[in-house]
Amino acid sequence: MSALIDRQLYDTANSYHQAALVLMHNKMSSDTPATGVDLTHPAVFCAAVSLKLYLASLSVLGERGRGMPACLSDLYESLDDTTKNRLIEKFDEYSNTASTSVDLAGRLRMLDDAVITWRYFLGEAEAVNLDELDEMILATKATIEELGPELR
Repeated sequence: MSALIDRQLYDTANSYHQAALVLMHNKMSSDTPATGVDLTHPAVFCAAVSLKLYLASLSVLGERGRGMPACLSDLYESLDDTTKNRLIEKFDEYSNTASTSVDLAGRLRMLDDAVITWRYFLGEAEAVNLDELDEMILATKATIEELGPELR
């Protein structure tokens, strides 16, 4: 893929991440004195889209961007081993954990439906830990900045 598309993916991921941060920190908005508006669903949606776009950016950096998978876990699985290992190291650094590739893939599988389920709130939504989701986003972004410094 071209550098322009790399930059567009990364910039769009940054935009969704910033939106998610604003929504995460203002989960309850007091637009009216009597009732607040719950911003949890749009926060999860923006964070999930951000993570998906960051993972797509990593995939493009690793030149595996042909036929971009739709799921977060599939995007992760499409990464080369070196990129996966860097991502795991960064995730462990941000979350103070010791993860394996299987652990991270499992966490991403749990988030696979977040984009659709939380966007439309279709039935029972899977519980999503916003702090853990943000740690994954930050780790992915840090990995991109390390492997593709021209995107910073």
